[in-house]
Amino acid sequence: SEAPFNYPWKCSHNRPRPLIFKTFTSFALERRTMVKSDRPKDPNAPKRAKSAYFFFMDDVRDKVKKKHPTAGIGELGKLMGEMWSKLSEKEKLPYQKKADKDKERYNAEKEAYVPPTPQMPKDWAEAQDPNTGKTYYYNRKTSETTWSRPEAAPLKLKKKKKDPDAPKRAKSAYFFFMDAVRGKTKADNPTATIGELGKL
Repeated sequence: SEAPFNYPWKCSHNRPRPLIFKTFTSFALERRTMVKSDRPKDPNAPKRAKSAYFFFMDDVRDKVKKKHPTAGIGELGKLMGEMWSKLSEKEKLPYQKKADKDKERYNAEKEAYVPPTPQMPKDWAEAQDPNTGKTYYYNRKTSETTWSRPEAAPLKLKKKKKDPDAPKRAKSAYFFFMDAVRGKTKADNPTATIGELGKL
């Protein structure tokens, strides 16, 4: 359908304004209850650069798995973290070089990347202002107009309620060990972060 003939912004008080679909408070509250966005990730988006530590893990993971076949993911991560902490700066250098190169790759891809145009909400369309040639957007039902392209709000999946009577998932030996030493480790390292405590 064609754009409205009488452009609403011919009156100064009706000039297009960017649409604001949510207040900051409502957005913050929504973030608390949001489980997952239905907006698919762009497969062509550049992959984030790896750190030196991640390159190290890629290098030693199979060896550590072979040496500790019964170890879980958490245990393997702890073992690799200990191995990394024992490396000298010279031994870490090859992995740091890989990380620097990967960062250059990411920055170049990010600069060249053009994200796909987001879908507009229902009943919205775009048109050209005959006076300026500039693109504007209008609502077919309400005749509301804006210079900024409106985006459809992503759908939210309903949060699945947990059954209070459902059996709890069994803990691994590693988690029992963590429960046993957590208090002492915190007391010995009061300024350590959660990530640092996990590596101790």
